[in-house]
Formats: sequence, structure tokens, C-alpha cells
Amino acid sequence: MKFTVIAVGKLKERFWTDACAEYLKRLQPYAKTEVREIADVDPRRAGGVEGARDKEGAA
Repeated sequence: MKFTVIAVGKLKERFWTDACAEYLKRLQPYAKTEVREIADVDPRRAGGVEGARDKEGAA
């Protein structure tokens, strides 16, 4: 089994990076894991919140 964790935006806070590392440490003995960070899209440039969601979803 393979799990892919997708995060929109960069994990900036140390708390979130530590939490992600702990989660992966616990999960990896049971399955292959991969973490993908997708760039944040500015809603003002994407034509609103819905446009930003569509672009992030496509990525």
C-alpha cells in the first residue's frame, strides 16, 4: 500500500513540520509514503477563491 500526503502551501511553522515528521515516522513501517507540497495560489490572481481551488486541484 502507498500513501501520498498532499499539502497545499509550504509547511512554514516548526510545529507543522514536526507533526508531519512524526506522522510519517509512525506510518512508514506499514506502507510506503510520499509527501507532496503544492504551491499556494493567490485568489486575487486566480479570479477568486474558486479559481484558486481549481488551480490547486489541478496541480
